[in-house]
Amino acid sequence: MNQAENLVERVKIVNSNNEFVDYVTRKIMREKGLCHQATFIILVNNQGQICTHLRHKDKLWCGGYWTTSFGGCVAEGEDYVTNAQKELSEEAGIEHNNQLLGLDTFLYSTDIQKVWGKVFLMFYEGEVKFQKEEIQEIKWRYVNEVRQCKEQYTPDGNIALDVLLNYAKENQNKQEVLKLLLKNA
Repeated sequence: MNQAENLVERVKIVNSNNEFVDYVTRKIMREKGLCHQATFIILVNNQGQICTHLRHKDKLWCGGYWTTSFGGCVAEGEDYVTNAQKELSEEAGIEHNNQLLGLDTFLYSTDIQKVWGKVFLMFYEGEVKFQKEEIQEIKWRYVNEVRQCKEQYTPDGNIALDVLLNYAKENQNKQEVLKLLLKNA
């Protein structure tokens, strides 16, 4: 989706309790700083690394920043799951095949950005075919590498990473890759 189409896309506006309010264009949502929903899909490989990417410099939100996840604003006619599936396919060229694991939601709120984010986890070893209009570069990194330069990462993406780490701590005895993730956190 190009920048002009992006601005006229209608997104889901919610209140501070994450309850539906209305649909408005992304442009209006950005101009008024309205609270909306968004997805954060974190890919983890067998080495316990996460797939980070450099957001395109022309992106309105945090252009030129690194992020820990793929995802986007929940649009009209979508819920968190359908948006996550769409965004993963569009941004990373990955078909989900029902491998997305829904984690927790979080509220990120500042004067200019208010978002209820839903974090998803996918264990993934394949190729990432990133969308050049959205992403400039991909790097698989250990969590401690991200934490060492977290100011270069989107603030909401850092919170999404915290959600993943909380999940990993609670479930590390169920999957070896989660132990690896935490070992390098």
